[in-house]
Amino acid sequence: MKVFKLLFSIFFTVFGVGFIASGAFYLFATRGVTLVDEKLILPEKTTFVYDTFFEPISTATTQGKEIVYIDDLNEKTIFAFVDTEDKRFFSHEGFDVRRIVKAAWNNLKAGSFKEGASTISQQLVKNTPLSQEKTLKRKLQEFKLTKQLERRYTKKQILEKYLNSIYFGHRCFGIEAAAQFYFGKSAKNLTVSESAVLAGLVKSPNNFSPFKNAEKCKKRRNTVLKLMQDNGHLTQSEADEAKAQSLPSEPFITQDNSAYLHHVFDEMEKLSEKYSFTVGGKIEIFTYLDPELQKAAENLIAEHNGVDGSAIVLDVKTHGFKAFVSTVGDVKRSPGSTIKPLVAYAPAIEENLLSPATQILDEKTNFNGYAPENYGGEYLGYVSARTAISKSLNVPAVKILNGLGIEKATNYLEKMQLNVSETDKHLALALGGMQDGFSLKELVTAYAVFPNGGNYEQGNFIDEIKINGATVYKKQSKKQRVFGADTAYLISDTLKTAAKTGTAKKLRELPFDIAAKTGTAGSKTKTTDTYTLSFTSRDVVGVWFGKADHSAISYTGGGEPCNVSLKLHKRISDLYDERNERIENFYKPKTVTSLEIDKIEYSTTRNIV
Repeated sequence: MKVFKLLFSIFFTVFGVGFIASGAFYLFATRGVTLVDEKLILPEKTTFVYDTFFEPISTATTQGKEIVYIDDLNEKTIFAFVDTEDKRFFSHEGFDVRRIVKAAWNNLKAGSFKEGASTISQQLVKNTPLSQEKTLKRKLQEFKLTKQLERRYTKKQILEKYLNSIYFGHRCFGIEAAAQFYFGKSAKNLTVSESAVLAGLVKSPNNFSPFKNAEKCKKRRNTVLKLMQDNGHLTQSEADEAKAQSLPSEPFITQDNSAYLHHVFDEMEKLSEKYSFTVGGKIEIFTYLDPELQKAAENLIAEHNGVDGSAIVLDVKTHGFKAFVSTVGDVKRSPGSTIKPLVAYAPAIEENLLSPATQILDEKTNFNGYAPENYGGEYLGYVSARTAISKSLNVPAVKILNGLGIEKATNYLEKMQLNVSETDKHLALALGGMQDGFSLKELVTAYAVFPNGGNYEQGNFIDEIKINGATVYKKQSKKQRVFGADTAYLISDTLKTAAKTGTAKKLRELPFDIAAKTGTAGSKTKTTDTYTLSFTSRDVVGVWFGKADHSAISYTGGGEPCNVSLKLHKRISDLYDERNERIENFYKPKTVTSLEIDKIEYSTTRNIV
């Protein structure tokens, strides 16, 4: 009995001390934390975007501040959000205990924190100046503010503030702005289907936007409709009628035409999901945009009426996009001959199958039924790999890919995030023969491996994001080795020849090291895509011209794309001069050596001795 009393006394003492300590920590962690009513209302401007010089971008605005009153909304619209986000919203006091327990159990079984249990009240509180760190202190502050919120406002008032402040993607904050953007109507006139679409967007605007992925959006909408049914707010016939409604195919409100800003907000949405931060409150986005370079690129593309065009500049050191212009978006097209260094020449050099001086027989060749032809039908006999790539000869590129092996070659592409489908794994890949192809942004980022010493790094528009003054994302350099530094240099040096005497010779007047590859895609009867990919030790420039409908154009890769590339490099050089900076020559690794060869022996026997 005495032992029992002793154990009980120890337990009571430990429990009491723990309780007091917990209470003290709670008071310490939440001292001075109080609900600020103004923070629960959408401000006139929620998002501030800055260029690489920390200057605000004046055109970077979100949809305007538009408020809708809860009593003006259709009941179906209200329950589309409640049933999806927080079905016991009207019965709990800020926290859904049953949901918390269920989420904790599911996370325990999964061994991760994949499932959350935040209520609508908690989500609204996250727009107050709280840190978005996953810490106990922040959760305790959130608890205190949520309790204050529930005591100060009615459920309808909380829901109204929530609907007027949440992010719906495409720079839309609040349900009224979202309804106008997605459906061209006020939120009070939303149909059941439209309400379900918007309610479905809240979880992941980037994944469920009808303009980015219609199938995912439809599936998510139908999930919302099912939840409304399960909670008794929709009949079977109403759900079936809503499911039969079509999704919007394009926005009803035209935002500014800046392709750069489009990608900034698109990237922010992806980052918010990857790093689990809430898009709300005062958002500050710091980008890599060079406004002078962006203006130059926009003007150069705008000069070409009657065709679509894109121009991209990527900084080799930061891997940030300094300029991005496109009249068609980030579409995937056949890369044409721009793929040759990536899929054939660089992998072959890396595998010790080739050097720039290696001779290749350029002649009409049939590869088991596939007979590629050179542009213009001319064949040059034995040529060096340097000549073959600088003149963009087709047969040598196919021969190299054939000798290398398609699987081995595509493995290199995949290291550069250039994924090739099984149906595209054939010899025509050496010339850009693909069903879908790559975007210009993907090609520019892949070409950066050469001036970056053979390392691949993802290109980004955003360097840092702050919410309510605290950094929630900061870009960290993550490199992946694709080629050796010697291979990267040899390809760069070979492409310098293309920029001096080859298909990109319009660039030869530039007074610094520049490497380039042109590309033209289409069929025997028409040209549909033309490119110039060029780079210095500091920047990669990509230019594309074509038409959105894949109709014919009159350009070639060495024509207008090369002209625009030349002007962009000149502007880049001028900007460096203004900032007392310079473009260095390509770095030559010590593993690369130069040898003198017997020219007669080389030309007659094709041996390098």
